[in-house]
Amino acid sequence: MRLFIESTNLANVNYQSNMSRLKYFDNPTVPPGVRPGIFNMGRNISFKVVVPFDVSPQHKAAKS
Repeated sequence: MRLFIESTNLANVNYQSNMSRLKYFDNPTVPPGVRPGIFNMGRNISFKVVVPFDVSPQHKAAKS
């Protein structure tokens, strides 16, 4: 069994990726001191559990 844990943006900081096409989106209701545009998602924590599961038929040893 394997367990994977991944997290992004744990501090919940507003940021815009430099590759995002939405960073130039004009948002008319921007409060003072906040950059315009659409920000990336906030906190994200992911868990993944991999459990091996085999349903293939087992070969029985031939008795002599």
